[in-house]
Amino acid sequence: MCDIKGDLENIEPINENNIVNVELDSSNKTSEKYRAKELEQLLKVSTDPKQYIVQKNNSPFIKSDVWNIFGFPSKIQTNGKHQVIAGFVSCFICLKTLPYDGSTKYMNKHKCPQTNSPNSIENISLQGTIDSDIDVESFLPTAKTISNNVRQLAENYRHALKPLLISQADAGCLCIIPDLWTDKHRKINYVGITCTFVNKLYQQVVIDLCCSEYDEMDKTGASVFLVS
Repeated sequence: MCDIKGDLENIEPINENNIVNVELDSSNKTSEKYRAKELEQLLKVSTDPKQYIVQKNNSPFIKSDVWNIFGFPSKIQTNGKHQVIAGFVSCFICLKTLPYDGSTKYMNKHKCPQTNSPNSIENISLQGTIDSDIDVESFLPTAKTISNNVRQLAENYRHALKPLLISQADAGCLCIIPDLWTDKHRKINYVGITCTFVNKLYQQVVIDLCCSEYDEMDKTGASVFLVS
């Protein structure tokens, strides 16, 4: 479903006790009536096989990040497949269920009680993707994982780049470019060093070597060399 903002966000919130009629199957003309609270309870007590689950919104038109923690509640049908119950959205983590009219305004106000960390990457539930393919390579590392490995990763890159840059310099093919600029907000000068060369396949290679504060009196080549 498309993530619609604008005028829809000015609509008054739908009361959670409002009843929504849902036709569950095109071949079954009877309809079931749900309230948000009742549907939330059904999601919580549903056991294996899961009669009620929360399915991910796979629409290519969604823009809001709130769909990372919200999906559509659905009920299993006689054919074994789950069908979305229109008019509602549910949190993957705490299963909080809200009426849905096309706006994400009230979804954005949801404060999940089971979220103990401000890091959203660590708290996104996989419940909504339980029945879909998972690309392990698409998982993002947490901030703690990055901080524990960034130094070793930088050292590995230095060891890999060192012989490459030396060979290009010995061949007279390496161009070193300093770049000086000032952070106008913090009033700090910086210098960055970039290397570029053309490899055997006639492809241009550009490598950002370093960036550090620059506190020399002038911007001459000799001063830049001292800093670098």
